[in-house]
Amino acid sequence: MLARCMLSSCVGPSVRTSVTNRHCIYYTFIHPYILYGLEVYGNTCVSYMDTLTKMKNKLLRILQKKGRKCCNECLYIQYGTLPPPQLFNYQVLSLVYKMVYLPHLLPPIFWDYFTFSISVHIYNVRHGCLYNLNGIIQVNLNGIIQNRTKIIF
Repeated sequence: MLARCMLSSCVGPSVRTSVTNRHCIYYTFIHPYILYGLEVYGNTCVSYMDTLTKMKNKLLRILQKKGRKCCNECLYIQYGTLPPPQLFNYQVLSLVYKMVYLPHLLPPIFWDYFTFSISVHIYNVRHGCLYNLNGIIQVNLNGIIQNRTKIIF
């Protein structure tokens, strides 16, 4: 409630702020808080992510001064962002991409975070090109998301 009052005092209907200033307000005060720890809490229940998505939609509507009838896609496209579930997938896939192709950009603790399935066992299986995380989570480099108990994507 307090955040909404503060936000509406900065960009409310009676306050004149430019489009670029409102864009900067979003990427300064809202987007970092949504991204922080998204890789951890993004794999939670749909009901929790639904609450976060609704809150983000409301904030985007306030910042863009759009009505309730404006579609959500327009809100996200105009600010160049994604809904939290898709943002979670994007963040995890970008982490895996950096792990595979740009490991020098990551801290040393991530260097041996994933291993090939081939190094876990010696059997020739059809999923040998997948990456394993401690033998529980498998990562497919093609970006196919499989929402099962043991496989994230």
